[in-house]
Amino acid sequence: MQISLKLSKHKNNPYMENLILANLFRKIKMANRFKLINSLFISDRKLKYDPPYQRLYVWNDVKATNFIETILWHGDAPPVILYKKSDDSLEAIDGRQRCETIDRFLNDKFSLKPQGLDKLWYLSGKTFSQLEDDLKNRILFTKLRCIIIEPNDEKGLTHQEEEALKKEIFKRYNMGMSALKKEEVYKAQYLHDEITKYLKMQLENDTQLQGQLKDVFQYKKKNTETMMQHLRQLLVLADIPLNRYIAEREDIINKYYDYYTCHIIDKKEGYLKELLSKLKRNIDFLTEIKEMLSHEYPYLTNTLIVYDCIYWAIAVAEKEGIAFGRINNKTFKTRLINHIAKNAQTYSYYRSNYAQSIRQSYLSMATFFSSQLILSFTSYLKADRQYTTDFRNQINQYIEKQLGHTLKGEPLTQATPTSLTIGDIINLMGRKHFNIKPPYQRMEVMTVTKASALIESILLGFMLTPIYVFVRASGVIEVIDGQQRLLALIGFLGQQYLGEQGEFITTRKNNFTLNLARPLLQGVNKKKFSQLPLILQNKIRNYNLDIIEIKESDNIGFKPEELYKRLNHKPMPIKEHTFEFWNAYIDGNLIHDIKGIYQRNPWLYVKKEDNRMQNLEMITFLCYLNLSLGTGTLDMHRIREVLDFYEYDAHMVIRIKYKTHVSEILESADYKEMFLSSLNHFEKDFIQKVMYLTDNLKGKTTESFRNRRLDILMQTKSARKTMRFFVLWLVLSGISTEQLKERQSALQSEIKTIFLSLNISGGREHFEKLLQEIWMRHEVSMESEA
Repeated sequence: MQISLKLSKHKNNPYMENLILANLFRKIKMANRFKLINSLFISDRKLKYDPPYQRLYVWNDVKATNFIETILWHGDAPPVILYKKSDDSLEAIDGRQRCETIDRFLNDKFSLKPQGLDKLWYLSGKTFSQLEDDLKNRILFTKLRCIIIEPNDEKGLTHQEEEALKKEIFKRYNMGMSALKKEEVYKAQYLHDEITKYLKMQLENDTQLQGQLKDVFQYKKKNTETMMQHLRQLLVLADIPLNRYIAEREDIINKYYDYYTCHIIDKKEGYLKELLSKLKRNIDFLTEIKEMLSHEYPYLTNTLIVYDCIYWAIAVAEKEGIAFGRINNKTFKTRLINHIAKNAQTYSYYRSNYAQSIRQSYLSMATFFSSQLILSFTSYLKADRQYTTDFRNQINQYIEKQLGHTLKGEPLTQATPTSLTIGDIINLMGRKHFNIKPPYQRMEVMTVTKASALIESILLGFMLTPIYVFVRASGVIEVIDGQQRLLALIGFLGQQYLGEQGEFITTRKNNFTLNLARPLLQGVNKKKFSQLPLILQNKIRNYNLDIIEIKESDNIGFKPEELYKRLNHKPMPIKEHTFEFWNAYIDGNLIHDIKGIYQRNPWLYVKKEDNRMQNLEMITFLCYLNLSLGTGTLDMHRIREVLDFYEYDAHMVIRIKYKTHVSEILESADYKEMFLSSLNHFEKDFIQKVMYLTDNLKGKTTESFRNRRLDILMQTKSARKTMRFFVLWLVLSGISTEQLKERQSALQSEIKTIFLSLNISGGREHFEKLLQEIWMRHEVSMESEA
């Protein structure tokens, strides 16, 4: 069974299907409502937040804690999208993570974690039942903003119409979200930090230092915020035991940096100049080391991790009272570069094994410095109990000093719901009274495809989630959340907005043409705003956007950048072309059969604890290979049309070449029966072959036995990877079941050899050669490559 990489013309009429779906939106109404948490989760109990099309619960307790703190601190939460059924029950279309978090906390299913508490540190370790009554009431009587969707009349919708509508709405509400990148979080978090502001200013004025930093740490391809985060790390890493850094990374760096800046700057005048002086001194030293390496060992010049290790070791030596002159001399430098050359492999940084690479590199540098300076690094490598206790006390004292027990009485954040039309917002921007790009905001990231879907949603009558704004005392409205939607609308209308420098600029998508993958509305795709009928233009201009206003005059001390970070950081959005996404909208029979394969074969996994549906996604990809490449006759040319082969960190990487094509096939009614047939063939062929290879020939084959044999076969080390199942599928697709039974032992050995080749630098050609050889040895018919 084989299919072309290009989908054939649909036999079913997609235009008619989309027209029917578009007409369903005329049969519903959408309205804003406020629902008390107490009513939704305790009194009425009419909310179902986990319908089958929803993904699983994926928030960890730290993320959940941060959400509960948001409710306590701001008395508010992002809205949930609910569908009202004929029996008055409510079903969550969007907001399952928030709803389940609230339900779990109300039922004492988790306690508040210290890593998730930015403000209310003293609540760490508490469950809901352990909170004081005023805090319990603050949660129970918080009004959740809900967008309620229900049929227009008593006739309602058929079950089939209802399911199709809910899935389409779910898909649209989840398409537009783009999680903040780390550097965007750092920008907001350290907007007012004195050290960050000072170093930025110095780097702007000192081109030599800026050039040295870019050369040593290869900042050329990184933005300013990433560079500043790295400098903050260099400043405090020597104060944090290495094992804690490896385990918690940015979390502990940021926490200790906050403590560090609060205490040091307050106590020492001229500290910023002293800090800059030491930074320049250390960077001069690293620059010289890099120059020496370039002359003696040029292949090691760009071993970036070594410069981090040296900076850290210098900082540790300084803390231990070692004079810099004992390091900054010719003898020490010569020995240092010889040490680096001798231990080049140790300083090789592989992202695929981050923790081990970091540990080995820093330990090696610590060993060298110890031998040269008679210095112990023990306490800097591993935290003991005393350090953990002292650190916790330091952080608690810092937070208490900064915040105190401030959560008393009414919610600190007073927010007012209102609305503005898109036309109103454009007029306010023209008068410089609406700021869409405050300093903490991100760049424009929404794609034309997602922006087009947003425009169509407005034309269909969708109610968008609210825009959060901060109204300055001057009357200027500043966007906290919802910026990307506004930029999409401004771009489509061809309007300008106020940039960071106070000038009017256009968006990156200015005057874009609608690009809808599956348009529901007739006659709008491939059109600019000016090409739409006047009635549709006016519908967009007059569209009412719900606004949540937070006024500076009512909220003294409120920091908009803090709420911006809370609303956008680590939202764990559903990614397109993943099983979480497919589960929401593709044909239920396909979903049922894919889940059935996994239920019958629980050993077929990449993650034992799988809350992101990665195991089901892997099975889907394997069946896609089965459908695309078929069985029997194989050649590398055809395989490369479906799979990507490349090297990264001296390891082979194999992945699906076009995930969009997988989605297209799953969405297509024409390919439904073919894919169902492929699932059946996959289970009878590939799964049976793997079971033969992993059977216990001397007794009962338990699940744990099969798992061990499979890990040995695929040379699994710390964790299974989807690409290794791709390799296993490629190997076994070229071998018949009869041959496999006859030559089981020999095949097991040959398969292990192929998996070992994945870890060899320059191994792509070697891998392909081994693959073709195993096919030929077992009498597989091979097509000659072009």
